[in-house]
Parts: sequence; structure tokens; C-alpha cells
Amino acid sequence: MLALECPWFLPTDPDIVRLAPMKKLYICGTGGYVDLQKMLIEDMSERKVECGACLTALNQYEFSGPSLKNAIDAAIAQSKSSVDQPAKEDEAETPAADASAAANVGPAATDAEAPDAWRKYVESFAPHIELLEPGKFGKTLPYRCRLCRTRRQVDGKVGDLVEPKVSAAKYYLGQHFRTQKHIEQLAAFEKEGQPQNQKEIVPCQGLQVKNSISGGLLYYMRTEFSTWAAFTNLESLATHSYWQEPNGAGWIIRSSGCDQNMEKTKEDWQTCPECIHLGSGKRSVVRNVTRFTQKYLWAKLLNARLFQGAEARELVEEEVRKSAAFRSDPKEAEKVLKLPNHHLQQLVRATWTHTNATQVTPQCLDFLTTVVKPTLRCNVSSFEGCFQDVAARFEAMIASRDVNDAELSKLKLAAAALDGSIESNPLLEGMALACLRLMDKQKRGVETMAGRPSKDRTEREFALVADAGMRLAMATGNGKLGKQFGIRGDIRTKLDDLHGMSIPCPAVALIWDEVMRENCNLLDQRFNVKPYSLKRRLWCCFDATYLSPALCQLQLHNKYGLVGGVWAPGAEEACFIDMDDAVEVKNIPRASTMLEFLVYDPCAVRKTPFSVASMPMDHSFGGNGVHGSLKANWAMLEVVGRFLSYAHKVVLGVCFDAHSSHSFVRKLLHGQTDDVNLDHLEKVPFFSKLTYRPLPKHNLPRLPLQIALHEDQPFFAMCGPCLRQNGLPPSAYARTNPMSDKLNALINNPFFLVESADGPLSSLHVPWCNKGMTVHNLVVSLCTSPVTHKDLSLAQRCEASLAGFLALDMFRMLSIQISAELGLPTGSTFMSGQTMWNLQGSALATVAISCAKPKGFAPWKHGEGRLSEIAVEQFFGQLRGQLLQQDVQSRSVMSSTRPRTTSRMPAKLEKIL
Repeated sequence: MLALECPWFLPTDPDIVRLAPMKKLYICGTGGYVDLQKMLIEDMSERKVECGACLTALNQYEFSGPSLKNAIDAAIAQSKSSVDQPAKEDEAETPAADASAAANVGPAATDAEAPDAWRKYVESFAPHIELLEPGKFGKTLPYRCRLCRTRRQVDGKVGDLVEPKVSAAKYYLGQHFRTQKHIEQLAAFEKEGQPQNQKEIVPCQGLQVKNSISGGLLYYMRTEFSTWAAFTNLESLATHSYWQEPNGAGWIIRSSGCDQNMEKTKEDWQTCPECIHLGSGKRSVVRNVTRFTQKYLWAKLLNARLFQGAEARELVEEEVRKSAAFRSDPKEAEKVLKLPNHHLQQLVRATWTHTNATQVTPQCLDFLTTVVKPTLRCNVSSFEGCFQDVAARFEAMIASRDVNDAELSKLKLAAAALDGSIESNPLLEGMALACLRLMDKQKRGVETMAGRPSKDRTEREFALVADAGMRLAMATGNGKLGKQFGIRGDIRTKLDDLHGMSIPCPAVALIWDEVMRENCNLLDQRFNVKPYSLKRRLWCCFDATYLSPALCQLQLHNKYGLVGGVWAPGAEEACFIDMDDAVEVKNIPRASTMLEFLVYDPCAVRKTPFSVASMPMDHSFGGNGVHGSLKANWAMLEVVGRFLSYAHKVVLGVCFDAHSSHSFVRKLLHGQTDDVNLDHLEKVPFFSKLTYRPLPKHNLPRLPLQIALHEDQPFFAMCGPCLRQNGLPPSAYARTNPMSDKLNALINNPFFLVESADGPLSSLHVPWCNKGMTVHNLVVSLCTSPVTHKDLSLAQRCEASLAGFLALDMFRMLSIQISAELGLPTGSTFMSGQTMWNLQGSALATVAISCAKPKGFAPWKHGEGRLSEIAVEQFFGQLRGQLLQQDVQSRSVMSSTRPRTTSRMPAKLEKIL
């Protein structure tokens, strides 16, 4: 502290920071500023200081050891002289007077006193003042005044003495004794024996909705409130606390800001002001009940108009008029009642279509299914009145027999469709829709169900036809009849024989532990292990392709079931459904993408990729839940981690494209853990066990790369560079790779300069019009060519990758500066940030492989692009080339599990088998 009093020593000049030779000045060899002070006080010289920044500061402020020693001696001498002068004591002074006088002196007074003198002084004010345990209530030396009670401190107000000294006790107690509240309470206690106006403190019981006094507007809306509470998932969505009385007579609400305790009032039901405020019209509870009541009554009114008679419609209209939501504005209620059916249907659709079925109660889900959805499916402009009246007219015509036989059969079918008899039987409804489609095709001269479906067909029609065909084909075993619905009558795809052929079985493999273990064992046996290489030597590519959402029959592991349902970690029941189980097919969510994991040996002479796991998934992960907008990243991280928890014994690295959901996989395998929640990471398989090792010593302290280790062995991640693996890029939209042409045109200039350079690069003549793009293409090639080039050494790959990484950073900064000068949007003068990070990710992965690859791992010796994700792209392309139709179903992907390149089995072994 003495050193802090020397103004000539404080380094307040900001120029010192500019004298530092590098960033991160806080990394001090001495140990920091406080340790430097201690060292100077102990040694009185700068001989032991080794930190360059500290020595620079000392020299600039002309630090001198003798000057510091003289300042310390003078301060000690002054302190001794002040202690030798005893303070005068007034023996007639009372403790209360001491506290009052000390309030003006402050806690800085120093008197020679006994260690417990301050405690005896405080205890002299008992029982009004009570000492508490040190550190309690967040205070050093807390005390409680039993006279001064508040709503939050019902046992007495708590203060702090700060330090164990008589002077401090006198000062802080004197401050409290002079407050107006303490003076009044002390006078009342001396006069009547109890504090003045001291009210009883009781717990808050919450807002009782049925209470006419405290309930406010909710009391008049208690019926509507009960309906809203039954339809709302209060357990997971509510901010305040809601519960019902034991006999179910009413609801009670407690505000999130409730004080829990309150001064007792004259009412029988005790409610604090914060909870009473919930019943006012300005709070969200009243607004939510009002909005729900309106849309609830709109749906009931439309349902009564369409499907019920006049009597039911009048009852609903009367309910609308009497509702508290419209009682304050009768004109608005009459306006709604006069709306035509098509306007009312638009109103119902706008208010109910955004309701998430997973976040509502069973009562609300039943209302959606039975009331809302039927009113939104019909075309209200195609008939007048309600369905019940139309059906009654049809039934009257049928009963009168005033029609011929052909018209009678048509009327019976129409009446069954109107009164809902056909809708109650999905099999008949699906068959009818399929027959209508077949008749439409026959009019155009097509006699089969093959071909593209019409654009005006809805998803519900697709689902009904598919379900009807499956049920009919399975129930009757009639293959020809099943073909009329586009369903195969027999099951020809058998995947159970793949393990016997030493081929992994990928179909929904992640839901069976024994299947994944067997697949990994087959991979280990399929590829030869070189004597000087590790067991972990294979490369994995994963990506997703789009599917046609549909359920397909498949025989898998001696079971007959349906595949095509959505799979996700924690929700694995829908991806394979046993036909022996009683499951409602139409309620199964269909997968729209297939996530494929391909594994191959990148060092082999011939690349032979094997599909190890094929998992049907949804293309969108959504942004709600615990992880918010990062939900897709966490979901993909868990999927990849689950796969690698089985395959890590044989897989050395993974490769993937630059999809946003892959960012966490790339960051963790590159050692970038700053943006990842480590608490959530503990629950993710494989990735929770990763450790990191820094790169060899280099001059880039902020390079965002570390070597990822799993079980003390390196593990790599390559962010897909397959766009540039064929050498020079083609011109824009040259159709050499249709999936990548657009991105290729964005990354590279379609005009190139091809010229041989015998001398230095400075002798290369580049036209002025191509100079910028030539440099641009060279920088991009610095990032991608080390991944695919076959003749570079490891040092050259590492040097080129780092040069490309830094050049992209500099170009990005220059583009921001130029955009600011020209007044253009940021990023408009350079490639997009996502493309740049993808290229830099490829460069970092090459650096990691060059610095830490195991002996024998040489992916550049044979073939082309062995470290890129081109293998999985080729797999998807060949898969679609085998199909006659454009749509790909889950069974088609799972059936294409044989490797594209296979060696023939020896004749002797084939004969034995």
C-alpha cells in the first residue's frame, strides 16, 4: 500500500502500452503488477525484475530503490507519532451518546482498545440491537435492529458495522439511531411496550381469480380464464405460477415478482400488490385470455355454421354476445357475427395455423383436431348453409326414391362424404382418391399409376393414398392390386445378407448398438493394415441428400417394418416401425433428408467407399428450445459424436461441407472452444472426451488451431474443398459438376491466364484486366491446392495453407476499408464470409494434418481428392442415376449399400459359400 502512495511510480501513461513489442501485455514474467510491488518493497531495487515491460515502466518513471526506502521510513515514523498521542476519554458518556458522537467522527478514528470492546459496546443496546453471524446477508459484521421492521425484513432491519472497532460501531449505529423510523419505533416502545403501527407480516396467498375484490378483470373473465388455462401448457410456457384450488373451484395465480410476505390486511384472502396487479387490463394475463377467447369463439362459430344446425349456431352466437371478451364492445361482437363464412374462415386460419401442436395440452390438441382443422379443410364457397343441411337434402332425395339407380348410388356416395362416414375410414378415403387419380390418367391415355403426380394434390392426399395402399397390400397380399396404388406387393430388398458378405449394413444402423459394432469390425477387416500404420487409418465423409417424404416397406434384421420416419437423438421410434406393432401410420412424421456416413481408406490404391450408417432425418432442426438458434449445431454435433463413438477405433478424420449445422464439429476438431458451451458439451458422446495439443512453436500467436486428440491419438476434420479438386476451375455453368457450378462461379473468375513461367513470377506478364482476379485465384488456390496436390512436401503444404489463410484475412480487411471509402455495403467487394471461412477451414485442416499425421498416412499418394467430400457427392449422384424417377425414397438409399468398386471373390471361396 505504501508503494501505491508514490505518484511517481504509478504507470498511468498509455504510451507504455505502445512500447510493448507484442500483444497480450498482461502475460508478465514477474507475475503481474501486485507481485511487482511486493518484490520492490522486499528488495528495494529492480535487480530481480526480469519482465521487459516492467523494466520499461520502471525506467520511464525513474524508479529508485533509496527513494522508496526513504518514503517508507517517513510513513512509519509518522504513524508512530500519531499512536503515541492518547485520545481523551469522557467517562460520563453513555453508549447511546457515544454512538451519536461517533456518527460525526466516522470509522477512521483509532483508539487503543481491547479486542472485544466493540462487541461489548454493541451488546449494551440489547435487546433492540442483536449481533449476527459474520458474513451473513452479504455483510462483514451484520447486526439487526429488532425495532425497525420492513416488509422484506420482517424480523428487523439488518445493517453492517464494517470492521470490529468501537469507533466503527459508534459511527454506523449512530447513523441508524438518528433515522426517523428508529426514533418513532423507540418512542412507541418506551411508551406502550411495542413498536408503533407494527403490522403483522403474513405470507401472500396469490391472486384468487374467483375473488370479486382482488380478482380485478379476471373475476369477470373467470369462465374464459378456466378455458384458457385448460388449453395452455402453463407448466413449460408460463412466466407466473398457476394452480387450482384443492376442490377445483377456481384458479390461483402468483406473480413472478411476488414478495412472498406482506402486511396483513382486513381481507380474508391475503394478496400482495404485485399479485393484485395481474388482474388489471395492462398485464399480459388479461390480454392472453382475451385474445384466446376471441379466436376460440371464432372457431366454434365457424364449426357451428358449417357442420351443425341452426339451433347450435344460435347457441354459439349467444355465447359470443355474453363473452367477457366482447361484452365491453357489443358492436365488435355483432360485426364478427355478420361476417360471411369465407371471411370467418380466413380469420380462423390466421389465428390457429401457427399453433405448435407439441406445446399445447391434450384438450387443445383435441379441439384443433375436431373443430379447427375440419373447418379449414372444406371450401366454404362451394355450398350454401351448412353440411348438415346439404346432407339432409341428399338423404331426403334418397328416401323419396325420386331418382334412378345410377343417381341413387351417386347420392349415397355423396351423402357419405358429406356426413363424414368416409373420412372416418382412411382406407376407403385413400382408395377413392387413388381411383380418382387413375380415372384422370385414363382420360389422358395412361393406364398405370406411374409418373409425376399433379401439382394440385395436397400432402394429405399423398398420405391417404400411401397409407391405403400399404394397408391393402399387407392385408390381402395382392401384388397387382398394390401396384395400382404405386406400392410393391412383395418385398425384394433384403439387407440381412450384407453382414454375411462382409459388407456393413447401414440402414438405420445407429439405433442398434450391435449393428454399428459389427459394421466397424467389418471395416477394420475389409481394409488392410500396413505394418507401420496405426489401426485408426480410415476417412469418413458425411452429408445429407433430399428424399421424397414417404414410408416404405423393408425387411431388416429378420423383421418386417416401415422405414422413412424421422430419426433424431432421443426420438428414434419413427425411423423403423415393426409391422407387428399397432401404430397409426398417418401420425408418423416423414423424413425429408437422408444423412449418409461413408468410410474408405484414403491411402489405398483404389478408393472403395462403404456406407456405414444411413439415417432418415428432417431437413430443419428449428430454433426453439434450450439451445435457441444453435439447436441445429448441437443436434448435428450429437449425431456425429454418436457415430464416432463407435467408429473412432478405425476412423482417423471426418470430411464435410460448409453447411451451417456443421460449424460446431469443425470448431471442436480444430480446437476452437471459445463459442461452445462446455457444460452442454459434457453430454455429447466422443466430443466430450477430446483433449488438445498446441501446434509446434510458430510466430502466429492468434492462429485458431490446435491438434485434437482422442485417446492420445490425433483426430482431424476437413471442411470440404471438393470445388477445386479438378485443377483449374471450369467456366461458369460448364455443367462438369452441376451441384458445384454456381459456387464455382462465385469463388473463381471464369477467365483465366494460362502461360508458362520459366523465370521468377515477376517476369510473368499479366494483362491489367486480369491482374486482380489472377491474384484472387492464386490466393484461393493456396488454401485448396495443398489438400489435393500430390507432389508437395509437408512443409510446402503447411506453408501454402498458412499463406492462403493470412492472405484471405488481409483481403477481407482491405475489402472492408474499400467498401467504407466507396460507401458500399460491407462484403460487397469480396467473397462472402461463409465462403472465406470454408476456404480457411480447409487450410487449417491441412496444417493440422501436416503437423500431426501418423506415420504411414499418405492420402496424396494415390487417386484424386482423397481428403475431400467428393466421395459422398459421387455416391448421391450415382444413386440418383440408377433411378428412373427424380424422387428418391429412403428405401432406395438404404438399398444402395454395395460399394461402387468391388473385387471379385476367389472362385474357391465362392464355391464353398
